Amino acid sequence: MTGQISRAVVFAEKRLFFRLVWLIACGGKLLATFLMNFQGDVHVPVWLDLALFSIAVILVLGSFVVPLSTRFRKASLQVMAFLLMTATIHGIYYTQLYWPTLIGPTILVISSFLVFPSWRASVPFWIFTLLLEAVVLYFSQEVDQAYWSQVAGMLPTFTLFAMVVSVLAYISIRGVHENEAFLQRILNETRDAIFLAELDHTIVMANDRFYELFEADESQQLEITSLMHTAPSQLTIQEVHEQMRRHGNAQGLFLFRSLKDNRSFYCEFSGQIIKMDREYILGRLTDIDEEMKNQQRLQTVLESSKDGVMLLKALRNAKGFVVDFEWEMLNEAARGIIEIQDKDVVGMKLSDTMNAHLWDRLFPIYVEVMDSGIPQDYENRTDYVGAEKWYHTICSRLDDSLMLTVRDYTTMKKTEQELVRAKEAAEAGARSKSDFLATMSHEIRTPMNAVMGMASLLAETPLTEDQHKFVKTIRIGADNLLTIINDILDYSKIESGKLELEFQSFNLRQMIEEVMDLMAPQVYNKGIELMYFIHPKVARHVVSDVTRLRQILINLINNAVKFTHEGEVFVEVQVNNDYELEFAVRDSGIGIPEDRMGRLFKTFSQVDSSTTRQYGGTGLGLAICKRLTELMGGEIHVKSEVGVGSVFTFTVEYRPLITAPQAEAEVLHPFSTKRAFIVDDNETNREILSRLLEQWNVHAVEFSSGKDLLEALDEAAADVYILDMHMPGMDGVQLATHIREEKGAQVPVMLLSSVMTSEIDKGQKELFNSIINKPLKHVDLYNELKSVFSEAIIIKSAPSVTPDFNIQRFEGVRVLVAEDNAINQQVAIHLFRRLGCSCDVVANGLEALEMLRLKSYDLVFMDVQMPEMDGIEATHLAHEEFGADCPVIIAMTANAMKGDREKFLETGMDDYISKPVCLEDLSHMVARYCMTTSD
Repeated sequence: MTGQISRAVVFAEKRLFFRLVWLIACGGKLLATFLMNFQGDVHVPVWLDLALFSIAVILVLGSFVVPLSTRFRKASLQVMAFLLMTATIHGIYYTQLYWPTLIGPTILVISSFLVFPSWRASVPFWIFTLLLEAVVLYFSQEVDQAYWSQVAGMLPTFTLFAMVVSVLAYISIRGVHENEAFLQRILNETRDAIFLAELDHTIVMANDRFYELFEADESQQLEITSLMHTAPSQLTIQEVHEQMRRHGNAQGLFLFRSLKDNRSFYCEFSGQIIKMDREYILGRLTDIDEEMKNQQRLQTVLESSKDGVMLLKALRNAKGFVVDFEWEMLNEAARGIIEIQDKDVVGMKLSDTMNAHLWDRLFPIYVEVMDSGIPQDYENRTDYVGAEKWYHTICSRLDDSLMLTVRDYTTMKKTEQELVRAKEAAEAGARSKSDFLATMSHEIRTPMNAVMGMASLLAETPLTEDQHKFVKTIRIGADNLLTIINDILDYSKIESGKLELEFQSFNLRQMIEEVMDLMAPQVYNKGIELMYFIHPKVARHVVSDVTRLRQILINLINNAVKFTHEGEVFVEVQVNNDYELEFAVRDSGIGIPEDRMGRLFKTFSQVDSSTTRQYGGTGLGLAICKRLTELMGGEIHVKSEVGVGSVFTFTVEYRPLITAPQAEAEVLHPFSTKRAFIVDDNETNREILSRLLEQWNVHAVEFSSGKDLLEALDEAAADVYILDMHMPGMDGVQLATHIREEKGAQVPVMLLSSVMTSEIDKGQKELFNSIINKPLKHVDLYNELKSVFSEAIIIKSAPSVTPDFNIQRFEGVRVLVAEDNAINQQVAIHLFRRLGCSCDVVANGLEALEMLRLKSYDLVFMDVQMPEMDGIEATHLAHEEFGADCPVIIAMTANAMKGDREKFLETGMDDYISKPVCLEDLSHMVARYCMTTSD
């Protein structure tokens, strides 16, 4: 760039100033020489040289006062250098005054290099000067010595002037060069291409960006027209030139090409005509090729987009308020949406192209977006040619324009409407299903209440053995039917998301032992073993949903017992971490084929149809277990092998209860070192007993048969013998007889038996210090050991479930039962009389209110669904009429859906009991509200 500027400067000097300077200098010297030769007047050339020198000095000094251009200063300095150089040559030639004569011209010669861009550029000047002086000397050889003496005498003065002027010229020209260099740096650092061109479009100079843009070399002679392709704006270079002449400047968009690979690119041109020694074009090119391509790509995207895109320019009044909009741009999709394919709306007002109804609704939205700058969206429904269309529009501000993006979402809207209809239908179906289940529950539980109630009452009467069996069969069948109903209702609650967990603290061991007691009759009837083991690290008291946890365990154990014909069912409990319990239910049953595992946890599904025919069941149990474990933050999975058995493992989240209730604070302290012999043919039983005894500091020695124990009796002794009742070859009674014969009556012997104690002969009982019923409870074993070891206080175990219910009587309690079913009325009368209560029965809510007016009652058991007036309305009216004197009202209904209890309590009922009603439930309910009781 610097070289280009220098060449431009030299070019300008040659065209004007060099010519003028050389004409003056060379013409003056030649004239002086001829005058000296032909006229012999030495004063003429002296004064002529002096005049020329004075003019040069005045021009140089004057340039510091008058803002003359740099080339005037350079030209003046060249004149001074020329004159002093010639005078110096003459002085040296004639007077031999070398040193004083050379000082001034030498400084001037050195400083005169500043006039030229390089020493090469100054060489022609000095060569020409020397040649000219040779000519002058040739013609002036015969001139009188007086001339040269005068010239030599003037040299000190010339030298003084030359030194002063040289320093000033150096300072001035150096400043100019520094300014030029600073300007060049600015030009080279700008991102735009800047050039200076002749009016014939020949490039005189340009910055580095210009050559970089066109991929050209500085040495190339370029014309701006040769670098152009076409003008997209239809503006030719001649029109641009004309604009610059007319207005002084012009601008336009042009497509240029690269010299290297002929690549096309867009530039925005702006230029003006400037006057120097003559007129030039000063132009600037801004590379907007990427912006143009992006714009083209954007335009392509907009045109191919199915979304309508519109740009509206805001029209404002004198106060700056938006009063309307003008169409600036819209793509084809937008034209299709507003149906103006045959009309060009660009440039038209929006109010002229929009109906009044839409204008009144949308214009305030558009104005708000323009004022706030916050995008908004809205939906719009149209009905063109009978077809309903839905559009979603997003409007946003873009500078002082409004951009609208419109999407046709008619299909989505219709799908949404169909989904809403489907959702409403599904909800209606769910409500219908819930209503059906509630109705079914009511219709089934109502007759079941009569069946189970009468069976319970019948069991309390004197019956023959066969009659007892018949009653037992009725009760078992009713219980099974109730289980199926409960399964269906539970799954319905889970499926509808209406089942909620109730977290409370409970004794985990006690809960498991209650489950074991519940399953004991089935296990006893099938002749299999049911065992459990709780790892020592498991907290005794935990916080979780005990009801649902018990339900999962009962389902899994029931399944294990159902599919196990011989062997065992083993339940193991351990902790995975501080917040997760793991339960494993292992059986030695029929097993499950690998290819049918996937059907296990599906609803209404079993391994195969033959399973349903042989074992029964709804196929809901495992599905309920899976959903319950997930609700409790765990999971369930199974491992199984056909003919070997299955292991169902599930986890639930829990919280340990650090401070247990005082009544539950039981600690199983270790014994002093003891030794126990365990005899059981079941390996799992032996393992559980050994692990328990080791915890209590009792060393256990295992034997798999009575024969093995008898062989070791002579060699070793034990502090206690723990024997299983049923073993092949030699049972527990026979083995105990041998032990008594060998060790005497003082040796402690304990019996583990699946048979009820009442079924063991009295003579056999005398062989044992204690008999423990299976399933074995850990605390029972501990207490019996403490007894035989004669140690400390006995800790009571969880109460066992016995078939006989200790009936509590409530003499003098007056009960009113509102029940429309005649059979259930009879059941209620017998049940309450069994509890010692006096009982009146009515058929509906109206009769119940009438009886309350006539008599005083302690409790009212109110059926919910009754003719003429239901239980809820009767309760409401009873509270209004009797106020604080209203007796306790207990809802008694066959509905068992979630929310029933809460609904009944909200209506003013005091409690809730679900049908079918059993004697024990009634006893608990009466005891809760009637404090005066008697056995």
